Amino acid sequence: MSKEVEIKNDFKNPLLSRRELMLIINHLGGGTPSRLDLRKKIASKLGEDIDKVYVKKIIEQTDSSCKVLANVYENKEIALKIEPEYIIKRNSESKEGQPQTEVASEAASE
Repeated sequence: MSKEVEIKNDFKNPLLSRRELMLIINHLGGGTPSRLDLRKKIASKLGEDIDKVYVKKIIEQTDSSCKVLANVYENKEIALKIEPEYIIKRNSESKEGQPQTEVASEAASE
C-alpha cells in the first residue's frame, strides 16, 4: 500500500510553538491508515521526532485519500502541556486499545 503525503497548508503558530498542518494522504490499495501510521509518515516527511507530531483529525475524502489535520511541536514537553489528554491518548494507543508503553512492557516481560 502506497502512502503519499502532500502538505496543503503549513501555518506556523509561534504563540503555541507549533506548526499546524493540513495534509492530503493518498492510501491507494488500502484502508485509511491508523493515527500511529500517520504520525510516523508525517514525522519522516518533515524530519521530525514522532513524539512531537499529533494527529488532530482524519477526514475521509475518497476511497483512496483522506485529509489530515496535525500539529508538530518544537519539543515533546510543549506538546504534552498544550494538547488535550484525549488527543494524546488517541495518538499513542495501539490496535489493542492499550497505550504503546504498556504493550511494549508486556511483550518484554514475556
